[in-house]
Amino acid sequence: MPTLKDWTARLALCAVATVSGVDASAGADVGDLMLRDGFETREPSALVLDAVTRTSVIRSAAAEHWAVHLQLPASLAVLGLPDPYPAGPASATLQSGVLLLNFEGDLAGERLAFAAWLQADTLRWGCGYAPPPLDATLVSGSNSAQNTSLPDAILPNACKSAPSASSQVLDVLIGMVVPRVAITEFWMANDVMPASLGAVGLSEPLPIAQARVQMVDGVLVATFAGDLAGQRIGVAPWASAGTMQWVCGHAAPPVGATALASGTATAQTTVAPALLPEACL
Repeated sequence: MPTLKDWTARLALCAVATVSGVDASAGADVGDLMLRDGFETREPSALVLDAVTRTSVIRSAAAEHWAVHLQLPASLAVLGLPDPYPAGPASATLQSGVLLLNFEGDLAGERLAFAAWLQADTLRWGCGYAPPPLDATLVSGSNSAQNTSLPDAILPNACKSAPSASSQVLDVLIGMVVPRVAITEFWMANDVMPASLGAVGLSEPLPIAQARVQMVDGVLVATFAGDLAGQRIGVAPWASAGTMQWVCGHAAPPVGATALASGTATAQTTVAPALLPEACL
């Protein structure tokens, strides 16, 4: 059975590769994306999002490299990828730990950069002009804003200088997969819930994206900083058919499930319903 460290590293890859609703699994579709023609005729924002989507495989591979070697790869070739990497309307390279997308065609000469940040021992990618992750340390040679020339207006939401509130909520929910996996493994091994994140080897509060996460009455609660300062979203564990199911926000638990927390996600959620993904309603 994989260890807690193994599971945490694997699941963290999805979180660190995520940008604008595109996660590491999108890498499986890169081949299909590259078959598309006529990208030069699309709107600038669509071109940028296309290149971001295609390069999710790079961010995922670099995060896996970090988990094993505790350092960023020196080049894409180290990851077994073409260098430069073809990304539709752009080509991608790694330069001093910065993932740089150099655009061609209609956006010739423009750049979008991703910089790597270490947040609570997890590698996260920040792009464009977006604020850095909370309580994080820059591990790339420079930040993404210094290496980005594209205007803020055409960047994906997660790369803008002021990401939308809904994208900030989604980013935190995706990042919460790491403590969820750690808690699930603890419960499966001990048949009891851990009393705190410290009991599963994580810091508490645990910084994730733009929030800090802790356990309150058995519920994982993310308290936001920045634009959503003080707002919270809860994710609660339920036992169903011998497995742990996590329910976020105001969503109903699985039929017949047993609560594993004394609190509820609904009681711990103050973020407006309009900002929550459908799975949390």
